[in-house]
Amino acid sequence: MLLRQFRLHTNYSLLMPYDQHPDLLTPIEDTVLWRYMDFARFLYLLEMKCLWFARADQFGDPLESMLTDAEIQEFEREVILNSVSTRGKQPWLLSSELMRSTAYFSCWRAKPNESLAMWDLYGKGNGIIGIKSTVGQLKRAVKVHPEAVYITLVEYIDWSQRGRYHNTLVRSARKDLSYEHEAELRAIIWPSKLATEHQRAIQQGQQPPETPLGISVPIEPGALIREVVVGPREQPWVYELVDRVMKRYALNVLLSRSDRLTKR
Repeated sequence: MLLRQFRLHTNYSLLMPYDQHPDLLTPIEDTVLWRYMDFARFLYLLEMKCLWFARADQFGDPLESMLTDAEIQEFEREVILNSVSTRGKQPWLLSSELMRSTAYFSCWRAKPNESLAMWDLYGKGNGIIGIKSTVGQLKRAVKVHPEAVYITLVEYIDWSQRGRYHNTLVRSARKDLSYEHEAELRAIIWPSKLATEHQRAIQQGQQPPETPLGISVPIEPGALIREVVVGPREQPWVYELVDRVMKRYALNVLLSRSDRLTKR
């Protein structure tokens, strides 16, 4: 049954628009989002008017989009019990490799308050800024992209347990409990043509085609961003530089400094 479920849920024609997908946890539109980044990424967003979606295997988590330990064991037990022949690499592992090579994420923190841990994760005093948005703004910003964009909260699970793996897309919206402090929301693009070509090559025993490291999605920065916040460890000149750049690009939103490390 599990192997049959695997085959059924790699049918890309079953994918639905991001705001209607039944298996993803999309929060209400006024949910506040934070995106932490260095100054170069912020300048890229303004200059190119694009939001960068990185390929799943480019993140530091080796478990990204993978099956949990319990799920792998369950598949292996079914193979033994049913005497299923699996020449070469097991199909459930190939499905994870497929997802890691063809799915693209833009990651946000879905909390109204800033996080000192997230500031420090992206760099201490190295020109780090945060942009604030909402789920509704993110939806509207990416709506012109030709592929479906799925917006979902990340589910944090115990990797030694079985999760809701019945849909391949769901596996890209979960992480181990050790990442729970991130409170992540991610926008996911899974290009159907790219995924189909990749899967066909694997099934035919061929080398899958190269996939881009990321996708640039055209957006209007002023429509996506509601506020820009300069990190708490940044020098005053960083705030002044960000202010000048925002004026140069006519980004007319609130600019502030984080006061999380300011003595009271």
